[in-house]
Amino acid sequence: MSDCHPAITPMATRPITKPSLPFKDISHFRSIVGGLHYLAVTRPDIQEEFKDYDDEGGVWFEGKPFPYSNPSTPFPNPSIFQVAAPFLPRRHTPSRRCNSIRRSPVQIDMATTAEEDQPLNYIDEVVLKKRRNNEEWAIRRKLQLEQKLRKLKSDSFIIKKPEQFVRDYRNRELDLVRMKHRSKRRISVPRTPKLLFVIRIGGKTDMHPKTRKLLYSLRLRRLFNGVFLKTDERTLGVLQKLEPFVTYGCPNLKNVKDLIYKKGMGKVDEQRVPLTDNNIIERALGQHGIICLEDVVNEIANVGPHFKEVSRFLCPFTLNKPGKALQGNKKRFTDGGDTGNRKDQINDLISKMN
Repeated sequence: MSDCHPAITPMATRPITKPSLPFKDISHFRSIVGGLHYLAVTRPDIQEEFKDYDDEGGVWFEGKPFPYSNPSTPFPNPSIFQVAAPFLPRRHTPSRRCNSIRRSPVQIDMATTAEEDQPLNYIDEVVLKKRRNNEEWAIRRKLQLEQKLRKLKSDSFIIKKPEQFVRDYRNRELDLVRMKHRSKRRISVPRTPKLLFVIRIGGKTDMHPKTRKLLYSLRLRRLFNGVFLKTDERTLGVLQKLEPFVTYGCPNLKNVKDLIYKKGMGKVDEQRVPLTDNNIIERALGQHGIICLEDVVNEIANVGPHFKEVSRFLCPFTLNKPGKALQGNKKRFTDGGDTGNRKDQINDLISKMN
């Protein structure tokens, strides 16, 4: 700006400078000079601030051309700039937070250019897709829960007929009588203890409270729950009494490993904890020499000396509904039903429910 020559009008069509010092943005200069020229003509109260104009119409202030080109030079007479602020470009308007700092238009232009050169925030497309999928899943889950609550409320108003109460009572009494008859059978206990996997496949309102108590003693509190047990006289006697509601057999090593790795949950401080870290196993069973998941599988599959502690540490396995694998028949498996001892064929059922 110090090398500029007077022009006919302050809104010059082209900058009058040396070719070696071109303007970065001529529109800023035109806006400032045009606004001040307009104020000098329309506002008599600030005309005294401008001492004179040059012969060709250029704006001068205190004997110097305006505005200054040196960014370090302060703005002349800040009161003029405050009066002219509504007529100047928006980005040259002083901020309310920086009233005490006076900057030249060139400094303001440099700061604005630095802000425009900053890169925009970039978010990966994978992250955006994941956010969208999570939002859709949350909406679907919320609708499912609302539908489930509506269904539960509608089902809670079902009125049972007196005949249904009589039928349930007769079924419970009949179950008690049959359980006493089953307990009189002879039990053959193997010499070496074997591993059993017991699955609850029935029993809601058609069993006696004593039968339910026996199921709870085996930790089978829900349908399609499974537990590992060791063959002994007491266990086989309980399974014989619960024959219409459970099925059991001898699992192989592959199914034992798959059950523990896929659906294994440990009991820590009365809470179910997934077995995703060997430190959990070491803190709970380290005193018995069991420090990792492979040790748990080995102790269960081989019915080791600490089988009781390990089986108590493992929570009951929650299996999937088998679908057509079970027919809902209370007859023995050997007679074409679903219940009772399946021996080695329990592995087929485990693979379908795991």
